[in-house]
Amino acid sequence: MAEVKLALIHHAGRFGGAEKVALLHSLYLKKFGHDVDLFYSGPILEDWEKRVSKDVRIYNLPFGFPLYRKNVENILALIKSLKEYDKIIVHHHIEPLVGYYLSKMLSDKIVWYCGEPLRALWEEHLTGTHYKDLSITVKSTSQNFYGTPLTSIFLSDWLYGSTIRFLRGIDISTVRSYNDIIANSNYSRDVVKNIYGLREPVDVVYPGVERWGYEDDCDPVYSDFILAVGSFIPMKNYFTLLKAFKTYIKETGSNMKLVIVGDGPLRKHILASLNKNKLKNVIVRSKISEDELIDYYKTCRFVVHIAINEAFGLIPVEAGLYEKPAIVSNMGGLRESVVDEESGFYVDPYDYKDVATFMMELSLNEDLCREMGRNAKRNVLDRFTIEKSTKEFERLLISS
Repeated sequence: MAEVKLALIHHAGRFGGAEKVALLHSLYLKKFGHDVDLFYSGPILEDWEKRVSKDVRIYNLPFGFPLYRKNVENILALIKSLKEYDKIIVHHHIEPLVGYYLSKMLSDKIVWYCGEPLRALWEEHLTGTHYKDLSITVKSTSQNFYGTPLTSIFLSDWLYGSTIRFLRGIDISTVRSYNDIIANSNYSRDVVKNIYGLREPVDVVYPGVERWGYEDDCDPVYSDFILAVGSFIPMKNYFTLLKAFKTYIKETGSNMKLVIVGDGPLRKHILASLNKNKLKNVIVRSKISEDELIDYYKTCRFVVHIAINEAFGLIPVEAGLYEKPAIVSNMGGLRESVVDEESGFYVDPYDYKDVATFMMELSLNEDLCREMGRNAKRNVLDRFTIEKSTKEFERLLISS
């Protein structure tokens, strides 16, 4: 396939699955013979940054609020530089105003790889959750984009509704101007078609995981801990998880531990909940390397990931690579990466007793846990490798 000059752009509010997939797509599109530059702003783990920068040029992606002359200059410079590329990949999310400018100036080149609509704008449409329940995360993300003074004004109680309506209008105009949209799951496809009123078909390309630290003939280790991974934000549903784990310990008297890997604005609330409920066998780890995360996957008993309406969910796929089954939410795209009663279990994410029941099922029945782990590994290798994801992504990019 002929070389294509590609710009992949991504604004990160935190470092998680979306960021990993963006970095992996840039690396593997480069590996497949294309000229790839990454425009990225936000947190990135040191080991990932070192690895990506060896093969892909990384440029800072500015924000779009035209309050200061420097912001305007940065946006104009970005638009000028992006005109040189054959395709511009908006990977997952970029700040709404930057997206709007690019969609009006370079729409014929832009392909949106969509995980989900920007949840700060559309959460009520997705889950019925009101801004008040998400304010801690909405405000922290806004502060990263626009700074504290502007955030305190435009997200104040008396201006919040007008701000969101304005940004929703900007977002709809932006998305309808993109040349093509590729969703990361069937769930995401249906959501974006509904929210943005899209009539054209939307293709689906699942994210993929890389076999970093993976040995095909290595026997899995099943230690006495359950693993949960994800940002400390409301939609990851950690408080239900903690209730479920407390119930599980009470019912079984087990010495099993729960290891939570993540960070974010709800960290202090999660730690407070642990103290309040006297959950001494819960370990919280933040800012770990990819190698450390892989070690947790390799040695945990199973994974619990009960996020609310997650677009896809990379955590059960990463765990499956190391033969670990997953308990996942029966809502959103998580149902597309885990096969119920084969590679894991679906649960009601609002019902902590339901979650606890399947924790008991997998912890007390080691044969079942191992069988589901083997099924999970086959599922990942058949459907969710980064090579497969990038090849399909490449095909659609070239044809768009």
